[in-house]
Amino acid sequence: MISKVNRNILMGSLILFFIAWSGIISAAATTRTSIVDEMLNGHILYAVKHEGYPTDHPLNKHYNPNYYFSTADCTNFVSQVLHEGGVPKVDAWWRPWWDKDDWYYHRTGTDPFDANNDDSWSWSWVKAGTLYWHIQARLGTLVNSPSQLLLGDVIQIDFTSDGTIDHTMVVTMIDSSGNIRVSQHTTNRTNEPLINYFSPGRTFYYLNITY
Repeated sequence: MISKVNRNILMGSLILFFIAWSGIISAAATTRTSIVDEMLNGHILYAVKHEGYPTDHPLNKHYNPNYYFSTADCTNFVSQVLHEGGVPKVDAWWRPWWDKDDWYYHRTGTDPFDANNDDSWSWSWVKAGTLYWHIQARLGTLVNSPSQLLLGDVIQIDFTSDGTIDHTMVVTMIDSSGNIRVSQHTTNRTNEPLINYFSPGRTFYYLNITY
């Protein structure tokens, strides 16, 4: 019989082997003390699995059929990543669906991609600006620099710096030089270098998930 100590050592070795083999997590990202928990909770695995590819037809993408998708799917995707990675939904019956303090997606039936149009969700699940406020209220903090981000953190962009957040993505890789890579929907990208998004006139919001 394997002792509890040896079993824990064995499990730890298997997890570390999986991380090294997968190539999803780099040595630079191991500074997060909960990195194994991140993998077990599935933030990064879910993001990479369900990201899809730019040339895919919508119904043939690697999207999760348990959620609806739209032509502006970036925040819906990041909400999925957070929830499937272990963050619980919040839905207080006395609050309306546009309240930033709620964050949920309710599935009705088994129709793929909400084909029957009977699922329901909060604004914070699908709207970048509302998710921004919800994250700060419940899930994390706004930081000043991408160098402060870790795997599973969220980046949002205001493309025209007009005060309206337009886009949401999730950190899925940090290379050996500390460079951030992100994954997203609309348009689908996997491990895209963050530097490719930098452009004059844009405002970036870096959200460290601490839940």
